[in-house]
Amino acid sequence: MADLLETPVTSLSGVAGKRAALLKKLGITTWLDLLTWYPRAFEDWATELSIDQLQDGLDQTFTATLQGKVQTHRKGRLTITRAVFRDQSAAIRAVWFNQPWVADRLKPDLTYRLFGRIKRRDGEFSIQSPALEVVENDSPGKIRPIYPTTEGLSQGVLRGLILPLLPKVMSTIPE
Repeated sequence: MADLLETPVTSLSGVAGKRAALLKKLGITTWLDLLTWYPRAFEDWATELSIDQLQDGLDQTFTATLQGKVQTHRKGRLTITRAVFRDQSAAIRAVWFNQPWVADRLKPDLTYRLFGRIKRRDGEFSIQSPALEVVENDSPGKIRPIYPTTEGLSQGVLRGLILPLLPKVMSTIPE
């Protein structure tokens, strides 16, 4: 049991060189270190609201379809990407700053689950830099862990390392 938990993180797929150095910077060198790298918070992607139920100033989740074309333009060194999402109840404007790659991920008429801070002004909804995922087969949202990170190491990378590791060690860890 102890031997398995002392396995270096470099034995995991995708962990070498720069990524291994970033994990080491956080003090993560073994599977045990990775498994005990506890979240600092959680995002609730499971409680979905319709757009007209969203409340100003709160981080919330909703499912909506991308309407029309995504617009990207530059203002000096700033890249602004805008899109409109709609459900049966209302529409909401989304904006991302300096994330032009978002425009490549968004496809018209696909349904997305979005999470972020809602703004409501004069009856119109907006959300700035929301996280999003494509909704496939009406899959439910989840509670997502938010881990402490360092520059160059994303939440997605940490989740992608920790989640597949859990089934490998579950039977070796006493209750």
